[in-house]
Order: sequence, then C-alpha cells, then structure tokens
Amino acid sequence: MDQTRRTSIMAALVVAATSTVLGAGISHADTATDPSYRQDDGPTCVGTNPNIVDLPFTIKVTAYQNELRSQHNRLQVTTTMLGSVAAPYTVDLSLRATNTRTRATVSATLTTRVDKIGFLTPFYSVAYLDDRPYDGYIHPGIGPVDITVVAQPHGRVPVGPVTCRVNTVVS
Repeated sequence: MDQTRRTSIMAALVVAATSTVLGAGISHADTATDPSYRQDDGPTCVGTNPNIVDLPFTIKVTAYQNELRSQHNRLQVTTTMLGSVAAPYTVDLSLRATNTRTRATVSATLTTRVDKIGFLTPFYSVAYLDDRPYDGYIHPGIGPVDITVVAQPHGRVPVGPVTCRVNTVVS
C-alpha cells in the first residue's frame, strides 16, 4: 500500500473518531452515578492546523467539579485536542475564569504538545489547567463562572489562535 493511500485511510479513521472522542468528552465511569459530581462541556472549537495539510486544529474545554463539602470552591478544567496526522506540534493555552457574581478572576497558562496519531497513540491529547502550581484545579470562588481558553498552535506555519468557552456554577 503506498504512502498516499495509507495517509488517506488514517485521515478517514481519525475523522470518524473525532465526533466520538470530542463529542462525548472524556468518560468518567465512576462519576456517572455520583450525584456529587458535576461536568459542564463547552462546544468543540475548530481552527487552522499549523501543519496546514492535516486535520483541523480542534479543542474542547470541560469543567469538572466534585460537589462534596470537602471539595467545594474549586474546578478541574481540561482541554481535549484532536491528534495530528502529519506531525506533532505545540499549543500555548491561556485560561481566564471570571466569577460573574464577584468579578474575581483567575488565570493559568500551559504549553502542551499535540502528538502525531499512530497505531499505539491516542486520537487526542488532554491537558489540565490550574491556577496554583501542582494543584490541578482553578479556584474562582463560589457562583457562576465564565471560563475562556485561548489556544495558540505552533507548527510549520503561523496560524491564528482559537478561543473556546464554557460556563459553569461553582458551589
């Protein structure tokens, strides 16, 4: 099988998996029956891939909260990005979460890598954003929170950033 045919087959498989992976988000089997767990998914946001001849750059932002009293007033925010068919590239992520009741704002930044999809590599990359080193959470305060993530991919050619948002309520 020639290289062009293999690339076409791989692209078709990845496109078919895109809606499954990014549409559903990351599955948490143990939280499906846990009433103290909350998950809010933002839309899937699409931009130009810095490899140009590749799948579109695709990102989804999800906010998770464990509503147990001992775990209140914090969110776990993840980004899920579709992998690359052509070559790996880096993405600078910038998060801003604003509590719309108190106007308190927290921010976080992270540089992550989107890997090339292969036989034994996943179809997506996941990154966790936090506002305190090694904490794994953001702390915007109790109330409604607007979360904005700006993703700037870096690769073979310069491309514009992609902005993705999700709204949630912190208890």
